[in-house]
Amino acid sequence: MQRLGTPSWRLSVHADSSSVRFALYLRDRFDLPVPPSPDAPPRDERVSRDEAGLPDADRREAGPQWLAWWRRLVDAEFRVHAPIPPDVEPSTLARERIAERQSVYDPPSFEALRASPVLRAAALALFDAEHGPATSSAAVPRHRDGPEGFAWNLTRDVATALAAEHGVSPDRLDAAVLLIDVPGHWYHIPRPGTAVCTTGVATDPSAAESLLRAVFTSNLGA
Repeated sequence: MQRLGTPSWRLSVHADSSSVRFALYLRDRFDLPVPPSPDAPPRDERVSRDEAGLPDADRREAGPQWLAWWRRLVDAEFRVHAPIPPDVEPSTLARERIAERQSVYDPPSFEALRASPVLRAAALALFDAEHGPATSSAAVPRHRDGPEGFAWNLTRDVATALAAEHGVSPDRLDAAVLLIDVPGHWYHIPRPGTAVCTTGVATDPSAAESLLRAVFTSNLGA
């Protein structure tokens, strides 16, 4: 991004994993009544609903369980994709990150959801052990028709401007973004230096600038 050895901003962007897609599909397929929360992504209207797949009482119980699970999944995503420390042996780190993901998403048994039995039953009902999970990527067309991520020039300009505005070295601007395949413009910052957003935000210059400013700035007070 800059000359070798000079301070530089960093933006890590990764697309939703199978665990994230499956969780979103499960919520929307069963139309779970998730409690209103700023960190709950918009629903995907492309997913056909199957409210009859779960009794109403189970759906009501599974809604709050899903939100708690979603937060664990997002937290795990950022830890799994965190920069590799220079003093850690790669194979050890790989094992740790596999274990990290399996602690929240471990099909086909979904033991990670044993404390949320209704939600676990819903996950088991959707998961086909032979062919893999039924996810939105298989059930509906994606809205990704171009490169994933943020325009490099826009990111550079935002980082440069923020460094000047806040009087900080560019390497203080360090952030990670998780892109999710849900239509619309939405983002949330779960903790400093991280953001979850729809792909529509990344491809809309105005929305992308707003997010980049928010996520980079959120990390300056750390």
